[in-house]
Amino acid sequence: ERLGYHALWVADHLFHGRDGEILECWTTLSMLAGLTRRASLGPIRLNSALRHPALTAKMASTLDQLSGGRLIFFPDIGWREVESDAYGLPFERRDEVRVAQMRDGLELIRRLWIDPATTTYEGSHYRVTDAYCHPKPVQKPHPPIWIGESLKPATSSLLLDVAIKYADAWTLAPTPASQVKQKLAALEATCIQNGRTYETLKKAMTTQVLVAQTRQEVRATFQHIEALGAWAEEAAPSARRYTQQQAAEEFLIGTPDEVTDRLREYVALGITHFILWFLDFPSLRGLRLFAEGVMPHFTRSV
Repeated sequence: ERLGYHALWVADHLFHGRDGEILECWTTLSMLAGLTRRASLGPIRLNSALRHPALTAKMASTLDQLSGGRLIFFPDIGWREVESDAYGLPFERRDEVRVAQMRDGLELIRRLWIDPATTTYEGSHYRVTDAYCHPKPVQKPHPPIWIGESLKPATSSLLLDVAIKYADAWTLAPTPASQVKQKLAALEATCIQNGRTYETLKKAMTTQVLVAQTRQEVRATFQHIEALGAWAEEAAPSARRYTQQQAAEEFLIGTPDEVTDRLREYVALGITHFILWFLDFPSLRGLRLFAEGVMPHFTRSV
């Protein structure tokens, strides 16, 4: 926050990575709310399969209250069934059904946030009777809702339909600049088909960052990451090994000037918000260098 970052995001997993160690999302966000004063707080791709949406609505409303209205709500359908299986939680294997569950849950969550008294709701997947969600979120009519694309085109299309109805922002997965124009054109076409004004949706992208003062340092850090076996871990359904050249095409990798130029490409194409994963973490060198050498070239988009 002191470095000027506008939002702090926490991934939503029960266990993940080579050793399975990861902090629970909502608990971590609650601590961050107490440690900060200005930065927005977001669960990135909140796994709808892990919590009943009525409970999620209450948790989100509470965090928005405790943080003074700083929550960004970013739900997703979840994909790591191994987590649900290990914890004894139900998990629907079909993506299209999980999208339908998320859509139904999102409608319930919005109702709980905005209904003045109690909420009674009977959807296709969820129902509540005289449910209270008080106090309401600070942000009116409710916290901003972000929804993101899937790595599977068919699933992404279904999620886009949900975003057109409910979302304030549409979020791309890491995408080479050469493909962004095509993705945003599809977004605009879907907006037109559904009567949604394209300009009312913020365009965001999640991506990974490796920034260092020199190309030699970039190369050395990348080789260190390779030696750790990072690309071999189960990071996504389509996880693959990256050469440095491939990673540089898909992510933001280079010196501050090179990363600035890459970001300018995305901004020129219409991306206004970036969710960044720093590849050299737990070192904070990249995070600090990005704040000092890249961020000053851009102004905040609210």
